[in-house]
Amino acid sequence: MKLLGFWLACSLIAQTRDGNTIRFARPDGAAEIEWISEQSFRVARRFGAKLTPTPPIGAEVKYQILEREPHLLIKSSNLSIELDPADFRLRVLDTKRGLWLTNWESIATGGLERALLPDERIYGIGPREDLRLDARGQKMTASAAFAISSRGYATFYAGGPYTFDLTNGFRVMGGAPDLVEYVFYLGPRLKDLYERHLDVVPQRWFLARPHTHGLNALSKPPYATPVPLSLPAIIHASLAGTTVPLVDCRERREPWCDYMPTMMGEDTALRKSLEPYLVTYLQEVKDRGYPVIRPIPLQYPGDLEAGGHADLFMLGDELLVAPNAPRTVRLPMGLWTDLRTNRTYPGRQTHQIEGPGVPVFAKNGALVPFARDGFYEAHYFPKLGGEFFIYENEIAQWTQLHASPAGIYLRLEAESKVSRDYEWVIHHVNAPASVESATKHTWRYDAKQRNLHVRHHAEAGQDVIVNLRFEGEPLND
Repeated sequence: MKLLGFWLACSLIAQTRDGNTIRFARPDGAAEIEWISEQSFRVARRFGAKLTPTPPIGAEVKYQILEREPHLLIKSSNLSIELDPADFRLRVLDTKRGLWLTNWESIATGGLERALLPDERIYGIGPREDLRLDARGQKMTASAAFAISSRGYATFYAGGPYTFDLTNGFRVMGGAPDLVEYVFYLGPRLKDLYERHLDVVPQRWFLARPHTHGLNALSKPPYATPVPLSLPAIIHASLAGTTVPLVDCRERREPWCDYMPTMMGEDTALRKSLEPYLVTYLQEVKDRGYPVIRPIPLQYPGDLEAGGHADLFMLGDELLVAPNAPRTVRLPMGLWTDLRTNRTYPGRQTHQIEGPGVPVFAKNGALVPFARDGFYEAHYFPKLGGEFFIYENEIAQWTQLHASPAGIYLRLEAESKVSRDYEWVIHHVNAPASVESATKHTWRYDAKQRNLHVRHHAEAGQDVIVNLRFEGEPLND
């Protein structure tokens, strides 16, 4: 009887395979699963009508369809979709980690729902004012919604608007009345989810310099989505797929406006100094799809204390911005330097941070360029090695900066694509015994700050190396 029931159910469902797409003709409509890559696929379920054929999204993907009565397994090298063909329920397994990513998901007219797994957190969906990053327990409305799970996957719902109900599981309602459709991405790193998203929503980003100067966004570049002047809204928007928020700071300028990738408002000296840093990360939006404003879970997904609130963020990989000082800050793993004071703070601890100004921290190993009047300043924070690739927007090439410590030696290297003066600022080191380079250079040591400054010129295409030697460990007091 069990085998007969399975045969009767499947006999009502015509299954065909067409390239990356598996189509199911059902008595109540149609359904299909389309592979986009080894790590992503599209699900579509229409009630009462056939699905309209769509052009393939990705290149050819190798996959298998296996019968595991009463279910089907649809497998790529990275993902396994277990499908109940009788009622088109599905769940997803990360085959490389052997980890179930989702519970069984049911799709009905008007929406879908599934139970969330224990300890699973959901980020993104859409911008909102809530200080909590985890959307569980909430109801919200969003269009073009991008929902990230802490288990290393994301789902994208084009169009809308949709209502998301996360008060008891994960429920999505809205969109077209007879169609449920979404795209599933596997990271497993949360940052990688944005790169997968480029296959579906390509971002034709370019840095369009406005008629004024610098990074002022009075002429709006593509994919700079307008976001309210609210730090929680900006951070939630970044989790929801807004890779470049456009913030209007003309009527009210918050202290953290200078750290927005694009904004409407007057440039300040601080903002101008960030230009090489921000230009580089704006180019990375085009190349990899990563957001410039990076909420803590994207960089440190395991640190629930540091990454639980929408009141601080990473600007790129190197800088952590914590507005509204004085305040307490839970810093992620590592050793962090407050750029205002040059004071260091150990990570995985909560610290009381005093004002004034916006606290900005650089992690041990970071190398951060700043534009100064007539030269670039490259700040390096030992002891870990560091590098930074500066995007030279005018010539579409990359200048490379490297810092490599080895015992009592430290090697600084600038492979410059343009003619420019550089001043290295090496933080928290002892005075060097020697500073040597084949290129003309000057240096000075700030004993109070324990910072070493080395300045040199580099012609376009020139590779300048500076070798530092210390009597003992550079960081010893």
